[in-house]
Amino acid sequence: MRIIYRQDEIVGENHLMVVPKEEKKSDEYRQIGEICWPGSLNRGFKRVNKKGDIKRIKANYSPVRNRSGEVIKVMVIGYDITGYKNASQN
Repeated sequence: MRIIYRQDEIVGENHLMVVPKEEKKSDEYRQIGEICWPGSLNRGFKRVNKKGDIKRIKANYSPVRNRSGEVIKVMVIGYDITGYKNASQN
């Protein structure tokens, strides 16, 4: 089973497809939008791969604005730090 998403599976999709259910319900997760829209946000997150495994991701969320300064989307650049987090907890 392929556990890494292909580009055609994620481009244009809502990021909620990779957010764990318990995180979607958290107050911390709801505050991300409030923090991110005015500027960028760089921190660690839990995400779910295609197999359903929880992965730790370090991500930078940056708002993309139109010429009027309105936020029209958010660009996310992230990388998997699961191995590092698991090693540091042992």
